[in-house]
Amino acid sequence: MHQFRKLILPIVLLIKAGTATAQVAREGDVNLLPMYGKEEKSRSLQKADAKFLAFCDQNFPNRKEAAAYHAKKGWDFFYANDFTTAIKRYNQAWLLDSTNASAYWGFGVIEGRREHNTDALRYFQTSLRLNPANRRLLVDMAQALLSRYDLTHHTPDLDTAIARLQVYLTDMSDAKGATDAYMKMAVAHFFKRDYANAWKYVDLTNALDATSTHNWAFLPELQKVAPR
Repeated sequence: MHQFRKLILPIVLLIKAGTATAQVAREGDVNLLPMYGKEEKSRSLQKADAKFLAFCDQNFPNRKEAAAYHAKKGWDFFYANDFTTAIKRYNQAWLLDSTNASAYWGFGVIEGRREHNTDALRYFQTSLRLNPANRRLLVDMAQALLSRYDLTHHTPDLDTAIARLQVYLTDMSDAKGATDAYMKMAVAHFFKRDYANAWKYVDLTNALDATSTHNWAFLPELQKVAPR
């Protein structure tokens, strides 16, 4: 089967120059690895951590609040396309509070954009366990599953992605999230060669946001195999 990674790039937003974990580890910059790669840090890095924690203890009511602040900063940098600084802030949030769900979510999106989909799914699952109310994680989990399916053609990933999206779509309160979910549903059914449902979800996407599919490379491929 043809791989369609380029077709889903508009909704995946992969980092074009994402650094592989092994390469980062070789270069020794543990700050770019989720949870610092669980590597033993050098004495200088341990001192830097102690100084950082002491600063947070002096300037925040507690470490959980400090972690929430740094996780939010991570997302600010992420949406500004500064992924290197984002992962550093997620790591600081995790260092402050290893139960911070937002930090694990951040690890997941960064690993997904590095195409480490299995690792991304593990972080998403941890984040969802820590914060079951964050239903938006279901869409990100589906994305990682679709990306992994595109590489491995492991059918259970495709079925699980659809199941995650169906659960998410039981609540339509988030229009942007629903748009993303519909777009991923269209890709999932395209992979299943269920072109009627692929077109159905394209139409549902357009009904919510008519501009969302304008530059979507997936549509010419769908039109090619199932013209209408």
